[in-house]
Amino acid sequence: MEKTSRALEIAKKLIAFDTTNPPGNQNQCPEWIESLLKKAGISAKTIDCGGVKSVIAELDFGPGKTMCICGHWDVAHADENEWKVTKPFSPKEMAGMLYGRGAADMKGSLSAMLSVLLNIKEEKNLQGKLVFIAFGDEEAGSERGAKKILETLNDFDYILIGEPTNMKPKIARKGAILLNLKVFNSKIDAAEIMDSIISSLSDINRINVNYEEPDEFCSIKSKIVNSGEIDRKMTPDEVELSIDMRHMKPDALDTILGRISDRLDRMGAIYKIQGTLVTQPYNIKEGKLLEVAKKAIHEATGRIPTTETNDASSDARFFAKKGLEVIELGLDDSTIHAPDEHCSIEDLNKLEIIYHKIITDLLSQSH
Repeated sequence: MEKTSRALEIAKKLIAFDTTNPPGNQNQCPEWIESLLKKAGISAKTIDCGGVKSVIAELDFGPGKTMCICGHWDVAHADENEWKVTKPFSPKEMAGMLYGRGAADMKGSLSAMLSVLLNIKEEKNLQGKLVFIAFGDEEAGSERGAKKILETLNDFDYILIGEPTNMKPKIARKGAILLNLKVFNSKIDAAEIMDSIISSLSDINRINVNYEEPDEFCSIKSKIVNSGEIDRKMTPDEVELSIDMRHMKPDALDTILGRISDRLDRMGAIYKIQGTLVTQPYNIKEGKLLEVAKKAIHEATGRIPTTETNDASSDARFFAKKGLEVIELGLDDSTIHAPDEHCSIEDLNKLEIIYHKIITDLLSQSH
């Protein structure tokens, strides 16, 4: 791409804004993004939803398809005392890496998208519309971000979200369920019953999905038993189990509650169980967007990319719910939400090239 990349420069500027969420009501970062776009002659506006601002910009190349590129500007909490290389909101380049909270999740990807916008606005031989959205509130559930914005703005043919995906296209994510189970002692030891339940949950069905590796229908992400291990020298009056489960089936909550209740009833247990569906899973059918993305990644990196899924949630679920063609594609995710979060500067530059290739291919006048 014979253009001037500003991705690194923009990334450092974005990282310098403390956009920790919660509270998620910062103004400076989205206002700076809007100002950057307007100074470049790109139509942009900020929408305020309950104190959270999202920036929307548009390039109109005439009749044709509409593509949306988007991501979130808010970031996860960072404990400054745990950071060694730099402070969370003091971006630093070192050994080919860019350090700072949000470098990978996902101010790096946003910066690559913004750099593409600045370069592509004068490009010829394109048709259709390119819409850019910088959402707020993703780290707190998106109620005042993507979910709200997409209630009225969703007329897209293709959606590219810059979530960190290890430079691989992602077209599916597991949903999340929170379970709370209390088992009370009666004729059967509550701890033994709980051991049985934990064992059964780790082996509930499998679903065959065509990703890098087959994923479990339901996986236990974390569990807490009475805030510690069960003391085998005593019989507790009750045992409480909290589980964060990730699943790939829309009816997983009813299925899991039913199976646990059936097992407990057969064992004669006295128990109380509650389940909360936090997010639904999504699984997008492969289409033109994924095809073009794989080609662009291969050309930029030399690697043949595979599609994948994982446990974390993202704003993609709101697009998927509307049946839209969406992929997630971004930087390495190994340090997200962690101290000394960072991304490869080389990957950041390659990501910009990949985004540019995807956009120009999909909005080319030859299509």
